[in-house]
Amino acid sequence: MPRPPAGIPARTARVSRCLSFSACHRLHSKSLSDEENLKLFGKCNNPNGHGHNYKVVVTVRGEIDPTSGMVINLTDLKEYMQVITLCSRSAHMEISDGIMG
Repeated sequence: MPRPPAGIPARTARVSRCLSFSACHRLHSKSLSDEENLKLFGKCNNPNGHGHNYKVVVTVRGEIDPTSGMVINLTDLKEYMQVITLCSRSAHMEISDGIMG
């Protein structure tokens, strides 16, 4: 696919990719008793964690590459999203490690 002549805008497109993952957390302060933690944080103080499901949608907009016909390589986009969301490590991860003292 050749580049358009000067003065004619290049073709653009949007590409979106969706990634879902689960993560858990536990809110717990070592400076409080178990009872105080439970009263303050409720179900988020469960020793086994409290989970949520997340959905991340990334949309990339750009010129269509005349050689590949792509805006972005979808394999590369998938890898970038996995690194950002840390999903490559675990399907269900603990997100509160190191947050509470």
